[in-house]
Amino acid sequence: MEMMWKLAQNVLIFSWISVGFSPQVLSISPAERSIEVEGLKYNLQQCTRVGQNVKCDSFVTSTERDVECYLFANKLRAFDFAGNQYFAESAQFGNSSGQVTKVGLIRGIPVKSSVLFNNIQKVNKLAVLEVVVGGGWSSCKTHTFQFRNISIDAP
Repeated sequence: MEMMWKLAQNVLIFSWISVGFSPQVLSISPAERSIEVEGLKYNLQQCTRVGQNVKCDSFVTSTERDVECYLFANKLRAFDFAGNQYFAESAQFGNSSGQVTKVGLIRGIPVKSSVLFNNIQKVNKLAVLEVVVGGGWSSCKTHTFQFRNISIDAP
């Protein structure tokens, strides 16, 4: 149990279920940037500095079935090690972009997504990147993925 707790400190996943909110913790090593839960895989590729902004690129894959999912920019946030919180300015999911983006995922086919955070200055590493992917009223369950200790690469 102690080892499970140590690993959970690196990456946490919380998931919604239909009867209410039930936190679910999945453990992966800090070097990995891919999490899969209940048929939804989120693979963080990189976070890159673009002027005073930071763009984080990833792939989202449905591993079990075809499903319509959303990426909620208004629920995406990051924290630096000084305790500052940043909210995403916009998101892109497939060819859809804006505050709420929607894509019909086909089982086994990764779809590119990206998130833009404005005015993250003088920060080379994020303490936490929190990403919400799900469905609201669609058949895709909503999950919050948390990644820790994310380096911000130069362009």
